[in-house]
Amino acid sequence: MKIFKHIRTYSLLCLWVIAVGVIICNYQPASSSQSPHYASNTITSVLGTLGVMFAELVGLYLLLEPWQRPRSVVGSLIALALFTPWTFLSTVAAMHASNSVLLHAVWLWVVEGFLVAYTLFAFDSSQSSSSN
Repeated sequence: MKIFKHIRTYSLLCLWVIAVGVIICNYQPASSSQSPHYASNTITSVLGTLGVMFAELVGLYLLLEPWQRPRSVVGSLIALALFTPWTFLSTVAAMHASNSVLLHAVWLWVVEGFLVAYTLFAFDSSQSSSSN
């Protein structure tokens, strides 16, 4: 059972590290032959995206508190209610944005999947503890 606690606590952090690694590996500064305003990365857009992703990660950890056993689904439902519109808005914003912003939208869709799974797990956990 201790393995489930580690997975619950560190899986979101591992997903974030992977997403940050992908953004950093895909960083290609705009060359002079390409238009610097269409889907090109600047160091500012990459750092801004990483800063937003870090704030999202901190917010998720504060809402979900994954180091504790989920007793209620309130935190995960609040996170789901906050991140779902943000994911849709970020996806629309990524349409003509830099590659780092597009990868940020992909990160948010992965977070959405994680939040759905986490909510279902917390709901199942609260149901089984209330039946005992």
